[in-house]
Amino acid sequence: MKSVEVSRRINVPIEEVAAAITPETIMLHEGTFRVSTIDETEDGLIVTATATGISATFRFERLNSGYFYEQLGADGPFEAMETTLLYERANGATDLTMTSEVSLGVRPRTLVDWIGAWKRRGELKRALRSIAKEFA
Repeated sequence: MKSVEVSRRINVPIEEVAAAITPETIMLHEGTFRVSTIDETEDGLIVTATATGISATFRFERLNSGYFYEQLGADGPFEAMETTLLYERANGATDLTMTSEVSLGVRPRTLVDWIGAWKRRGELKRALRSIAKEFA
């Protein structure tokens, strides 16, 4: 699996950011999928999402300062994908960091996973840009 990380500071108090970030808004800000259903289970929130020609299921877990989520099964765009979105107080502003590990599960893994990580980095950048724009 390849790991990617992106960060962004937005000039909004952490309480406002934390209140606005949910599994549904995370998916919306990433811009790839539309949420179809959200089911609460003992293991976390199960989000089913669709895009043109593809459906994927994700498990979201609430953290003290953000979310962890992973693609369940291999029906989505990746063989495996795990992401953590964290927010941290920064002198009246909020630092957002998204870290993701991805694997496409195709050989040769090194090159193909690099391409998957490149695609995922773009989604994470788009998500943080979109979240910041929401507060502009």
